[in-house]
Amino acid sequence: MLMALLVFLAVGGIPTGLALMADPSGQSVGLPLSLLEDLPVHDFALVGLWLFSVYGVIPLIVAYGLWTRKRWSWTDSLIGWTHAHWAWMGAVILGVILIIWTSFETVLWGPFVLMMIYGALGFAVLCLSLLPSVRRHLAL
Repeated sequence: MLMALLVFLAVGGIPTGLALMADPSGQSVGLPLSLLEDLPVHDFALVGLWLFSVYGVIPLIVAYGLWTRKRWSWTDSLIGWTHAHWAWMGAVILGVILIIWTSFETVLWGPFVLMMIYGALGFAVLCLSLLPSVRRHLAL
């Protein structure tokens, strides 16, 4: 289920991120530039890059890690105090980022259905990651 949620996140993040990078005005996805009035950016290019990488590519990498449990030497530094596979920490971090990001958006623009869905997705990813069975499966 955790892998499925991460793939679902990527399926939304990659095309939306690409669309916003291709058309930073936001019109291609129905976002008005007025949403950015209180922010230090003038268009949606950086938002698109964030969505593509953090909500697109990274969830796919984490899902791959959960599926294969493959270890690389550079990921050993991510294990640290958790004594769990790097993909476990990646899933936890993604869940927290989703919750913080959607909370920030809600404070800025009020609640939107899509924000609530992605906030719930972040909560689900975090909760599933913390299940004892998942922790045991990914323990080193």
